[in-house]
Amino acid sequence: KLQFLYLIVSRRQNAHTLFRYVSSRIARAAPLRWPRTAPISRASMATTTPEERAEAARMRGGGGAGAGVLPADIPPLDIQPGTQKYVLIEISGGAAYLVRGNPRAEYHKDAAGPTVRQLQAAGIQYEVMGGGRIRYDSAEGTVLIYGFSYGFPWDGAPRHDLAADVVQQHLPGVSVETSDEGY
Repeated sequence: KLQFLYLIVSRRQNAHTLFRYVSSRIARAAPLRWPRTAPISRASMATTTPEERAEAARMRGGGGAGAGVLPADIPPLDIQPGTQKYVLIEISGGAAYLVRGNPRAEYHKDAAGPTVRQLQAAGIQYEVMGGGRIRYDSAEGTVLIYGFSYGFPWDGAPRHDLAADVVQQHLPGVSVETSDEGY
């Protein structure tokens, strides 16, 4: 039943019509009759186009055969206060991890792009492991890392724990929590 409601609202169909239908059934104490729908998959809810996902796939890994030593101008953590899309980038097979968030990023590839270009220019081997959301409340001193990315899907279970380690190292006074739920 909730899938049908979500389908109607998420597809921006006439929410007013749905409201009138539910209201009239409630007023008459009549049971709601929900049409059978197919289960909603993550792929059917994607906000990115196939072209944007292809661009993200091209950014996913590469660079050179560098030793994994990060230049000083590439800090391990780059997030701002607020809710933002983020990506976790692995350097040279686990030599280091980078967390990149951007509250203005429309897509995860937009959060990853500047750092990916820096790593490519420096000849450093990298892989964008996956992404999600970060909610950083600097006033409260809390960070919540959660969700997933259509452009950079995780290979297996999300590794928000690695992102949390980077955040904890570089923002030591902050309370960090992770969740695999949400988008």
